[in-house]
Amino acid sequence: MSKFKNFLNVLRTERLAAREDLLSFIECMKEDYKAEWFHEVVCDGLTEFGDQDEAVYKMLFMPPQNGKSEISSRHFPAYLLGKNPKLKIAVISYNATVASGFGDDITRIMNKPQYKSVFPDTIVGEKGLKNNKYIMETTEGGYVVNVGVGGSLTSKTVDVFIFDDLYKGPMDAWSPLYRERVWNFYNAVAETRGHKKEKMLILYTRWHEDDLAGRLLESNPGKWGIDLFQGVKTKEFDHIRDPRKPGEILWPSRHSLEKYLELKERDIITFEALFQQNPKPVKGLMYPNHLTWDTLEGVRGIKKAYIDTADSGGDYLSAIFYIESGPYSYITDIYYTKDDMDTTYKEVARRLGINGTTHCEIESNNGGRFFGKQVQKETKGNCSFKLTHQSENKEARIFAASAAVQNYILFPHDWRNKHPEAYNSFTKYRREGKNANDDFQDAITGVIEKNLKLNNKMAKVLKNPLF
Repeated sequence: MSKFKNFLNVLRTERLAAREDLLSFIECMKEDYKAEWFHEVVCDGLTEFGDQDEAVYKMLFMPPQNGKSEISSRHFPAYLLGKNPKLKIAVISYNATVASGFGDDITRIMNKPQYKSVFPDTIVGEKGLKNNKYIMETTEGGYVVNVGVGGSLTSKTVDVFIFDDLYKGPMDAWSPLYRERVWNFYNAVAETRGHKKEKMLILYTRWHEDDLAGRLLESNPGKWGIDLFQGVKTKEFDHIRDPRKPGEILWPSRHSLEKYLELKERDIITFEALFQQNPKPVKGLMYPNHLTWDTLEGVRGIKKAYIDTADSGGDYLSAIFYIESGPYSYITDIYYTKDDMDTTYKEVARRLGINGTTHCEIESNNGGRFFGKQVQKETKGNCSFKLTHQSENKEARIFAASAAVQNYILFPHDWRNKHPEAYNSFTKYRREGKNANDDFQDAITGVIEKNLKLNNKMAKVLKNPLF
């Protein structure tokens, strides 16, 4: 009997702790949960965040797959509603599907027997109450509503906002249009649903310095508290509870320092944003390095061409002829010119024949379709053609593909002399500031996208299992 009483006392102590402390709550809900030091820091900060009886604004940044959403977007809303079943919470992500996934997880947590034993006064699933992946209501009038960017919070008052993964990936974050969409949603929707004691929590990967967090910090830097945990410790960032030495990884039992450093070698921009939460672009050239080939002896593959026609009189036609061999593209010829269409379609057709091209893709934007038909007639059926329309943001595509271009495109060793205009445009193109044009960059991005299927799948291109 004494053992049983002892068990009940331990259980009672655990339940009481779970009512007052987020980490204890998570450990109660997940018996196999093992918190690292930074999980403890995050939980302590969010416990304090939830307890304050005033407006609180907080940002949390750490690398992906380190448990921030498990704590902040799944267990934290359930914990808050347990402490106050009248609370009104909004979980916002880049689309409704992701947000509703958080909603499903929150509901599962709140339906667990141990949750009901910790917070018996917070009741969900009663007849007449909404209880689905988009909204879950308590008997006390509280709720968790889950929406995507662009979704509606009409008629909903919100006490606590949780913004998790507002950008699907680098393509979204590097797109000025999408960044503006997030900014407008925050101002027109989120800001109008809160009140003077609102609480806001923002957590996501910072791909661009002009993202929502960047704009908020610039407009009111003293308003927001920030917890930032680097994937690899540096001297520039520190936390009083961080036990690491510079160069040590955040979660060594789960992730590989070697994998992190491999990515750093391949793409410093992605490494800094994804793992260090440093969105400031590396200043200087977009393509500081590029590969070349001396001989094509032994190279086997498909002979292709990618053509981006001139959209206006000031644009260049960029025709790139290459051999696709596995993940690599060996550039064999470049036609980069401002000549008129009557000249260029004949020259493109001639070069298709000289290069033995069997597959040709032409962007059909503006006059591209007519141009493609003219080239096709001129080649007399010796090459297959595909006309495509490019609707993605050009700037975002070029940024996203820059690392892959440097690692998988091989130019002729003497292309500086053979194709000087294309060479100068490529090697002098800058990440920041004004560039003369981006026509060649757009075309070379098209080559790598078609070979490596890069669009919105940067993780697969980089072959990094941590994504």
